[in-house]
Amino acid sequence: MHVSLEKEQQAPTRQEIDAAVAEGVRAPLAALRASMESLSHAFQAEDPRSLSVRHALEEVVRLGHEMQAILDYALPQPAQPLSCSLLEIACSARSALPAEQRAQVLLAIEDRRARLTVDGTLLSRSISRVLETALTETRSPVLLRSRLDRGEALFTLVQATPHAWSERGAGTRFHSAVAALGAGLARRDVERMGGSFAIRHDPGGSTVFEIRFPAELAAEVRG
Repeated sequence: MHVSLEKEQQAPTRQEIDAAVAEGVRAPLAALRASMESLSHAFQAEDPRSLSVRHALEEVVRLGHEMQAILDYALPQPAQPLSCSLLEIACSARSALPAEQRAQVLLAIEDRRARLTVDGTLLSRSISRVLETALTETRSPVLLRSRLDRGEALFTLVQATPHAWSERGAGTRFHSAVAALGAGLARRDVERMGGSFAIRHDPGGSTVFEIRFPAELAAEVRG
């Protein structure tokens, strides 16, 4: 009698499928970006081809960000709350931006010792997406301010100059689908961490993005 020793194959779990899908998207994009970065170093600055390669690399980076947003929308990961300082969160959010956009973000950290119990990586990514949305939509500098407000942790992103956001009902109409996706992801992830996300328009024409977390998640370190 023949006895099969082959183990029964288990069907992949949903988490394994999600991880495989994400890796299948990220890996070729990462390889393409690495190849373009290597190619960009192959030309001297005065070589006219270097400008074309640099523009192509910028498009590859942009594509990578957009595909990451789509992955985050389709395959949300569970939040992992830890104690983070408001300073760490704000600086991490700005550092995730491309160099030319980082230069357009001003930081105002009023409570450097204040801490917040959230998924710091997820929150920084959410704020970074809002920064990217604001910078892409209006092409004007943004002030990122973090502080404690009556015990609550508050992050505000203020456009430095008035702009032409268009209104539709009670919401804000974004000029591109990518910007709308970024803002929508930020709202979803902030809310599932226990915070709130709002967009308001000041009388002077500036738009303010407000991310707020309740006092029970925030604390000020004294001493």
